[in-house]
Amino acid sequence: TAAAILDDNLFGSMCFYNECIKNNIKPIIGINITLSMGNIYLYAKNYSGYQNLLKINTIVQNRDINYVDLKSHNKDIICILPYKSIDIYKEVKDIYDDLFVG
Repeated sequence: TAAAILDDNLFGSMCFYNECIKNNIKPIIGINITLSMGNIYLYAKNYSGYQNLLKINTIVQNRDINYVDLKSHNKDIICILPYKSIDIYKEVKDIYDDLFVG
């Protein structure tokens, strides 16, 4: 009933979204962000979250992203912190209300 995409840019998200909708599947769109000490996976909860992912992606395409940028665009986003990136937990725990360690 649902499918997710996670990559390091959002270039394929519209095609993915359209195919999911066409096949009655709920699309979940996410982006893998590389920070100085590890990665985080960000997923949009809704359209507002998707807009924030687009803003984050624009920053990533132009320069290195930082925690201030993430905090500025954290609304309606679920953050999954891979266990191998646990060292950055302290930095992201206050940014995201929906934070999960995976």
